[in-house]
Amino acid sequence: MAKSKTGPPYTGRNAEYVVVTTPWGMNRVSRSRDSKDFDRLAAWVQLILQDKDIDAKVQCIFGMGTRDEVIVQLPYGTDIQPLLGEHKMANITKRWNGNPNDDRASCFFEYNFRNNGDPSNHNWAEECPDVTPESVPPVKLPYPEPGWAEPPRSIRNLVLPIPPRPVPPTPEAEPTPPPVPEANPVPVFQETTHLPPDHLLAAPANITSTFRPYEPPTQHPTHGTFINQTNQPTPAEGKQATAQKHIKKLDPYQEEEDALALLQTPPRDSQSNSNPSSLNTLKESTLTWALKPVSVSRWDCLQSL
Repeated sequence: MAKSKTGPPYTGRNAEYVVVTTPWGMNRVSRSRDSKDFDRLAAWVQLILQDKDIDAKVQCIFGMGTRDEVIVQLPYGTDIQPLLGEHKMANITKRWNGNPNDDRASCFFEYNFRNNGDPSNHNWAEECPDVTPESVPPVKLPYPEPGWAEPPRSIRNLVLPIPPRPVPPTPEAEPTPPPVPEANPVPVFQETTHLPPDHLLAAPANITSTFRPYEPPTQHPTHGTFINQTNQPTPAEGKQATAQKHIKKLDPYQEEEDALALLQTPPRDSQSNSNPSSLNTLKESTLTWALKPVSVSRWDCLQSL
């Protein structure tokens, strides 16, 4: 025949259990506690739940002569969250005449049923309280919210830790606009013309141009024509300038032809008023040149005139 299971984990919980350390309104000596101590504790627990609109009656309270903490049993499904935490006497008492910073407090923790099972099966004495109006403690209403508490080391295997309470939302401050980054000026690159140094740009003072206009050689046949085109006589020079031009020619054949052409040209009307002395001088110079010893062909040409 199989033995019944007597160790953890325990199941089949049919009630809600809360462990109270240093219970308010009860004798500090656990062996000296009586029924009125349990009545005052039950009235306090019911008042906290009623302030949160939770209608629940304390079924029983478990105590042990060697331990200060007690276990309160409530109906299964009761919301025990308003009970959990630290309840300071200076904060919850309606008429507190002591130090407002007094640290005396009662703490409520959820009983760890899975590890410990039904308290009545583990040497906890059961006490059924009778709540009356005379047993209601003088507390503030609305009841202050309990603070967060950490279980003492002596009961850590008996209770479950209280989860941290959510931080109340703080009013959101108006978002500040992000700082506008300062615009860094974009450097403007200007194109610069790199010129050589000034001492290279200055032209030498003693440099003379080597350009010379083209002059055809004297042996060139058209040398006389080139001189006629570039050295045109002015009207003031008249016939004398023309005669001097032909006298300076060096080609004997070309000078002979120019002399014959000049003798055969009839006089122009504009030359009728010219100076007779200048004409005579031109003829004498021409005859002097013609009387020079020449070849037979040149004499023939003169006789034909």
